[in-house]
Amino acid sequence: MAFTLDTPIKEIRKSPEAKEAIDKIIPGFATDPKMKLVGGMSFNKLGKIPQAKMTEDKLAAIEKVLAELD
Repeated sequence: MAFTLDTPIKEIRKSPEAKEAIDKIIPGFATDPKMKLVGGMSFNKLGKIPQAKMTEDKLAAIEKVLAELD
């Protein structure tokens, strides 16, 4: 399955490879229980919430990692 920044986070977390790769960019992504709260959101939507602190650099890195998993 191809993941993008529009894929729901809960779907990305189901993939061990994707979860591990993103955990290197966002430490705690694989284990932080708060990630379940935003599971229905995509990284694009999460990036629009200032409290999430999703910088353009982080989003670009996540997008690159997801594309490489394909």
